[in-house]
Amino acid sequence: MKYAWILAGALLVLNGCSPPVQSVYPLYRDADTVFLPELLGTWTPEDGEGMLEWAQGKDNGYIVRAHGIKEDKPSVSPDLSVHLVKLGGHYFADVYTEKFPEVADSSDCTAPFWAPTHLFLLLVLDDSVMRVFMLDPEFASGYLQKHSCAIRHILREPIQRYSTKDPSGKPEYDIPVLLTDTPKHLQRFIKKIAKSPDAFKKNEPLFTLKRLPKNG
Repeated sequence: MKYAWILAGALLVLNGCSPPVQSVYPLYRDADTVFLPELLGTWTPEDGEGMLEWAQGKDNGYIVRAHGIKEDKPSVSPDLSVHLVKLGGHYFADVYTEKFPEVADSSDCTAPFWAPTHLFLLLVLDDSVMRVFMLDPEFASGYLQKHSCAIRHILREPIQRYSTKDPSGKPEYDIPVLLTDTPKHLQRFIKKIAKSPDAFKKNEPLFTLKRLPKNG
């Protein structure tokens, strides 16, 4: 198993290294956060490789740490700061990496995205199962090209994809999205676009996690 950047880097690996939608500001304000005690503990992907440890963090949030294998050795991700908000009946996670490796591995496709920005995920909880969905970069860039006043943002220079879906083999490009609006407007935007099944690809979970039983 490659380095388990679950919730931060895994979403890039599993998405073919397409740049995720990033935000300068968080999705939450202090009064907006929701804390679910049932998330505390250890979770594992369906394939059983690696673990995801959820612990109580500061400001009504969580500290999430991924355990995996890199170059046949145990590896632990940097701590991820996660805060939940509930919008339109759905739980959304704001994910932020507060501390990055001092030496970045340029061969790791997550390296270009080790930046102090916020990522947004949709969490669907069902007892001991958690399905995680990512805000689709292609949907977001297409939506904002058509609705440029929907929220403050920057559409950055297109970058060529590592792989292409075009049968002719022609290069395809992603347009990275950087959201620059306030938490209040971000919430309104996410709540609105989440009504579309394509925004978070609700039929295609990024990954599914199962809770491991507590010892004793």
